[in-house]
Amino acid sequence: MVLVHGLISSIDSWPDTFIEALSADRPVYLVALPGHFPSTVVHHDDRVTGRFLADCLAVQIHALVGENPVFLFGHSTGGLASIATAFYYPNLVKGLMVCGGLSHGRETVGDFAIMQKLVIRYGVAGDYLNRFLLGIYGVFKPLCRSFVNKLVFDHRIPEVKLSLDRSLDKYWYNRQRMDYGWMTRMMIDLAELDMTDKLGDIHMPGLFLTGDSDIYTTVTEVKAMAERMSDAQVRVFERCAHMLFNEKPEELVEAITSFVESVERPSVTD
Repeated sequence: MVLVHGLISSIDSWPDTFIEALSADRPVYLVALPGHFPSTVVHHDDRVTGRFLADCLAVQIHALVGENPVFLFGHSTGGLASIATAFYYPNLVKGLMVCGGLSHGRETVGDFAIMQKLVIRYGVAGDYLNRFLLGIYGVFKPLCRSFVNKLVFDHRIPEVKLSLDRSLDKYWYNRQRMDYGWMTRMMIDLAELDMTDKLGDIHMPGLFLTGDSDIYTTVTEVKAMAERMSDAQVRVFERCAHMLFNEKPEELVEAITSFVESVERPSVTD
């Protein structure tokens, strides 16, 4: 199984307990979106297209498992990258899981939507302002934590608070070493990236997961994506928002495991 993190995140953002639970029955590999430390540095003139994201993930997956098809689990923007990979490299993906992700990259709500609009609407000035904002989030840990708190249903729940604390501590080193110029470039290009029309051409089994309170990936949007695929399920988690692996990791692992087993289970024929 291969996991792909979201925008302005990293391979160190996944909770250890979540990874350990997933690893109980199968190897789990963590791959990175392009330009997200410690992934390979990219050129700022590279355009972030569906094919570009798919190529970046495919190179990493091939290096890890060769030509063996994998279960691909993408969170948020990592979900969009996973959809692109399933479309452009269908032989590489035997099961697609999208958690809190959409088939397009245009942000409509939240802090990322504000940042994306800044760089699109105000050009160079918006670019530098966006880099400044990203830098502020990377310098002041409490400010970054306040942003993360908005991504969960209730950050005051002890188990959720502890999980977020541990994830942020683990991720903080990478967060401070991000290339803010590339993050800005990526936000601009993501606004124009839309894989929605390609969903109907993705024929491996799919699983779309979201929280009932996720403002970034609503239940309505998730169901609409699943309906476009020929073989896709939807799982909605109650009293959850965008960070399912921090909010309800046990239930998420159960949903993932059930999906994987259903795909791997041999068909019963007469």
